[in-house]
Amino acid sequence: MGSKMPTTAHEPFFARLPQEALELYGYAVQVIAAADGRLTREERELVFEDARRLGVAPGIIEAWSRFNWRTETVSTVLAKLRPHLDARLARLEMGVAVLRRGLQLD
Repeated sequence: MGSKMPTTAHEPFFARLPQEALELYGYAVQVIAAADGRLTREERELVFEDARRLGVAPGIIEAWSRFNWRTETVSTVLAKLRPHLDARLARLEMGVAVLRRGLQLD
């Protein structure tokens, strides 16, 4: 699950995420959409259609469709997603620090 999807310079941000992070993102969207206690087939299909339009790989969407949103909480899914986000944030902060040193902003 930890492999990254192949990318080009013109691909959207999500295409550069590890597969596991992208799967967790889709799970989080579903759990949040179900906050009222239900998630209709139409609501799920809307998420899947947007993902298809944006070029999310069919295998990721298939994983989302197998996800049981009734058994997860937002906290649980976000806890699993957080390490991926923390790693991206750390890289971003490192890049900002390098730019600041280069521009002598500190």
